[in-house]
Amino acid sequence: MLNFQIRGLKLESYVGGLSKFEVSDMMDLIKIEKKPLTELLLKENKFGLWKNFDDVLKIESPLLISNSELQVTYFDEDDYYHDGYTFYRSNPRELKKTESELVFELPESEYLIINTGIFYGNCFETDLKGESYEFFTPEDIFLDCVKVSWSDKRYINKIFFKDLELINSKKRKEQIIQLTTMIIKPELNHSSLKVDDMNLIQRSDKIYESDTQL
Repeated sequence: MLNFQIRGLKLESYVGGLSKFEVSDMMDLIKIEKKPLTELLLKENKFGLWKNFDDVLKIESPLLISNSELQVTYFDEDDYYHDGYTFYRSNPRELKKTESELVFELPESEYLIINTGIFYGNCFETDLKGESYEFFTPEDIFLDCVKVSWSDKRYINKIFFKDLELINSKKRKEQIIQLTTMIIKPELNHSSLKVDDMNLIQRSDKIYESDTQL
């Protein structure tokens, strides 16, 4: 059995639609509470938590950065009590990949809210049974990468091994280091969203103490 892990930064971005009345309520709440929107959406409130705004788009994927690392470890089948044999380490940027820009269909909402969290830790992990290190080659790994215009970062959309897509087990082994909230009014004459099509109405950031550089 092969265990695939990517350690580094993870992007969690949630895009939701807002009406002008909801935007007005949010602006009023910012003034009343005297807190940035990021702080307000970290706790349960009338609008919901920051991850609740996902009716348009949701992204939960590792970022393609200079200090991330892919590790491949061999275990005997169903043996989780030993450390295994980590025989391959590489920066994902060195692997075969395709790159594209993220586009998506705009909803009929007057405004959009984009909540983006950056996490550090073990941001991808999965097990693949029936495979051995003896027949492993990095050429069998292929990445589908996408650039997110509003954060100016690239994330790993899909990971393939021997043409099989690897699915993240979503074990939570990371900590948040940054949260950004943006409210935008998209250009209605565009059928898809890029950063150049955004009229920024409000933005707030929360930076957590960390030794990790973004």
